[in-house]
Amino acid sequence: MEFQLEHFIPSMNHTFKEMCDMELLNGIVEEYKFKPIIADVSSMITLKGTKDATLILTLSIKAAREVTKKICGIESGEGDHHIISDTVGEILNMLVGFAQKTSPVKFNFSIPITVYGIKQELSHDTKTTNSKRIVSRLNGEEVWLYLIFQGE
Repeated sequence: MEFQLEHFIPSMNHTFKEMCDMELLNGIVEEYKFKPIIADVSSMITLKGTKDATLILTLSIKAAREVTKKICGIESGEGDHHIISDTVGEILNMLVGFAQKTSPVKFNFSIPITVYGIKQELSHDTKTTNSKRIVSRLNGEEVWLYLIFQGE
């Protein structure tokens, strides 16, 4: 059995609730066709299982600042990109760790890599298969979670 994006959604909800005391409103899981991902703050982790994949969490700068305030107890401004990046990376790390603990599918994962930059563009292998994404809302702001399988 290989992991699916659906294995990570309960973990995402749990992580935002426990770490940030914030509720996510989840949309529907949809197939993701290759195109660059545009985001303000992105964190990614490589997953190793029956297939290799990358899990990417993206937040708008407003949502990233809000979760940083909740977790760190500080207002973050323009010069605080390192705090915001660390916070979003830690959210993804906890999300994946909780998913590994609760999922029927076992896998290994890397440490998160986080990128900060307003309207940054992330590209990946154009040969992805069975990749999916979900958009959730956090106080009206979009939070995306992508599961991108590496091409074969």
